[in-house]
Amino acid sequence: MSDFAALNTAFTGLDVHRRRIDVIGENIANASTPGYRRRTVDLSAIEGPNGLGVFTGTDRAGRGVEIRSISRVIDPLLEAHVRSETSRAASLGIQAEALNELEANWASFGDSGISAALRDLGAAFDDLVNDPGDTAIRAIVLQRGDAVAAAVRDAHAAAIDVHNGLDGRVDTVVDRVNSLASSIAASDANIIAARAAGADAASLEDGRDALIDELTSLVGGDVRYDDNGGVSITLDGLRLVGDGRAATLSTARVADAALGVHGLDRVEVQTDNGRTLTIRSGDLAGTLDAANGLIGEQLNDLATFAQELADSYNTAHTAGAGLDGTTGRSFFDATGGPGGFSLHADVAGDPTAIAARGATAGSLDTTVAEALAALSDSPDGPSAAWDQLVTELASVTAGAMQRANTAGQTAAAAEAARTATSGVSLDEEMTELISAQRAYEASARMISTVDEMLNTLINNTGLVGR
Repeated sequence: MSDFAALNTAFTGLDVHRRRIDVIGENIANASTPGYRRRTVDLSAIEGPNGLGVFTGTDRAGRGVEIRSISRVIDPLLEAHVRSETSRAASLGIQAEALNELEANWASFGDSGISAALRDLGAAFDDLVNDPGDTAIRAIVLQRGDAVAAAVRDAHAAAIDVHNGLDGRVDTVVDRVNSLASSIAASDANIIAARAAGADAASLEDGRDALIDELTSLVGGDVRYDDNGGVSITLDGLRLVGDGRAATLSTARVADAALGVHGLDRVEVQTDNGRTLTIRSGDLAGTLDAANGLIGEQLNDLATFAQELADSYNTAHTAGAGLDGTTGRSFFDATGGPGGFSLHADVAGDPTAIAARGATAGSLDTTVAEALAALSDSPDGPSAAWDQLVTELASVTAGAMQRANTAGQTAAAAEAARTATSGVSLDEEMTELISAQRAYEASARMISTVDEMLNTLINNTGLVGR
């Protein structure tokens, strides 16, 4: 190897390891940057020609060192696992949150709500037993009955509010999905162009991956990377992102028999050609499942309870007679469902219409009032039925919360594994930095050594210039 060839070899070492130090410095600077993927420098020897000798024009095998690539540290399997688990946790979390909100709103075991209203109604009928002819006590019975009806309507309104909140959330999430898809498509085009031009697209890819992470947490989807650096995201057969373009999703409300009885519509997500998408994971899936299924099931349970509540009081009340001797009057009206639950027109506004005695008994008989008072404490009466309903809701909510917590822990573990693989370790980077510095210093020392050799040859041997 000639002296000048040695200088060239040393120069390549200086240049390569300077750039290597720059990459390590970028890693250290971004150690705490969310979404940053560690960069690594892949080095390779600059190979000489296939043959050596006089007629090949060279007599040396190598020509120094070069950077083959600067790449991000990515584990595709871990990336897919993190997105899958995060999407699943988001779906379960939304469902648990909706059920928890409904359970809190119903507040059945507190000092307010249906349980308390039924206890107060039972106490009012107890008072009526003591003085069946007192119209003031009868007025209190009507007030307490109206409070029960209002509590049932409030429970229904609370469930409707939860549903409407979920319904509106679908619109918000779909708008965000459309925005993310457009941003990913735009980033995709920039990354493909940058890589085609030989530029470093790592920062662009980090930004795009952060957008993809958010998108998959909302709707899931199948993410695939192309050889040219592009990405394709498929959702229920729809190519949501691909070839630098993004599809647009929309929401629609359609009639649904199960929800229609509560005055609600089913909310769906559709493509631009009107096809309904099946969203299987992510925030949007959980929102749709809660709005179209879970809350509807609780409304059905509430409707069943309201009907049984009315039936239990009406059965006892219609068998008795009011102060005017009229029988067959109903106490509650459940024909409008829980949202229209009210005192029946037979008794509303008329305390004398309340039945306290049997149909053929004397005016001092209180058998019907006693039966109505006993309903609040009956083990199979309305109070027990309501307690069972909310106990079942609490059980469903607890199960949903447990599943959501477990999924969240799994997602966190997957994220930790990804960070361990793709994140920056300061200890590891400092070790790499020392290695790069030593290599840089060695290349610099080689140049100074060759310089000293040339100086000796030129100035001290007396051979140069003769």
